[in-house]
Amino acid sequence: MHIIIAKKLNITEPHKTFPEIEFKEPYTPSYNPPGIVYEDLNKQKRVLVVDKLYKFSDGTLKSVRDEIHHIVLDFRLDYNKEMPTRKWTVVDGKRSGLMIELIDKKLREREIIRNLDRLVGARELEMDCHTP
Repeated sequence: MHIIIAKKLNITEPHKTFPEIEFKEPYTPSYNPPGIVYEDLNKQKRVLVVDKLYKFSDGTLKSVRDEIHHIVLDFRLDYNKEMPTRKWTVVDGKRSGLMIELIDKKLREREIIRNLDRLVGARELEMDCHTP
């Protein structure tokens, strides 16, 4: 008598949102999951998760980074009068600053890889041109 045990695989799409997201303001830190709440092109709130930055396009990363940067800079310079209504804390500012640094790092890594690809591609073309 043989017993076969089948393991069920979880092949569902990962969640890009969480249940409490409708109560969060756009471009504010999220603590669970750790990241930033942002609005996509369809004006839907999504979470830019710290561990999943590699999945987002350069355009999305740049737009989220620019929005966060302006919010943090305006908060530091006391220009943004909407901040007190958003309950912006020191921890939120630090998390946002860290997120800006991580996004910048990811964008720099991608630029370096693109430049290396161009350099290697140019060398291959140069070698092909000189060989008889």
